[in-house]
Amino acid sequence: MTTDTQPEELATPALTDGGDPNRTGGSDGGSHRAGRTTDSDRSAKERELREQGVRFARATVVRREPPVSANVGDSAIITADGELFGWVGGAACAQSVVITQAKEVIASGDPQLVGIAPDPDTVARPGLEAFPMTCHSNGVLEVFIEPVVPSARLVIVGDSPIAQSLARLAAELSFDVTLAVAQAEEFDVPESTTVLVSTDPEALADEMGPRPLVVVASVGGFDARGIAAGVLADASYIGLVASNERATEEIDRAAALLDRAPEQIRSSVTNPAGVDIAARAPAEIAASILA
Repeated sequence: MTTDTQPEELATPALTDGGDPNRTGGSDGGSHRAGRTTDSDRSAKERELREQGVRFARATVVRREPPVSANVGDSAIITADGELFGWVGGAACAQSVVITQAKEVIASGDPQLVGIAPDPDTVARPGLEAFPMTCHSNGVLEVFIEPVVPSARLVIVGDSPIAQSLARLAAELSFDVTLAVAQAEEFDVPESTTVLVSTDPEALADEMGPRPLVVVASVGGFDARGIAAGVLADASYIGLVASNERATEEIDRAAALLDRAPEQIRSSVTNPAGVDIAARAPAEIAASILA
């Protein structure tokens, strides 16, 4: 946070911009939270959202004209449902505008530069969305709001040549890659790949996190366990690398592991994984899965 000098009477946000420093959230549906959130609160929430693979927006104050409580460099993160963690000014002056525009940024994926002033025309210019300052402050704020899209989490079950090829290719596409294997050993995968040694469906599901992308490619090693783990994790995609005959067998085994009907499991699994490009070599199959 920057520490540009302010007059002494401007030190308390509630006195300078109509905002209550002990409440966070906008009047447009953003949640009010007791206590002004700290940098550690914001960082913890950002880690949580990233781990969950949830989109959010980051707002940063890039320009100010006093009297306003926010300083250049102050920032907050905003969730899709309007919760704000951090500080960009008081609720009446800045937060309601920032929350509303942050929702648009999350939905569109396009960043915005927002200006908030008593007379919006004084800050309006190409590339900036100008809004009126609705509290008693006569100051000006400009806030840059950018979307944050966490990397998609790809969990590859198996250590087959196909699985390792898939891990290498996926790393080039900015996936957050985890390779689930039965035994710890050296694998031909990028250093960024997380190697998880487990074939227990419940343990795998816990490590996968919510709604991952799962590709089961142990080639008969422990495919049923990988399928079961994907179902338990409520995976948004479960792809299986197998023939139709073996896929039926593995799905039946997964259903037995979970004590569920095979039809229920079968509806969650895509086999064969990927698109049909007449792939034969491991790298070709991996490419077809990512296509």
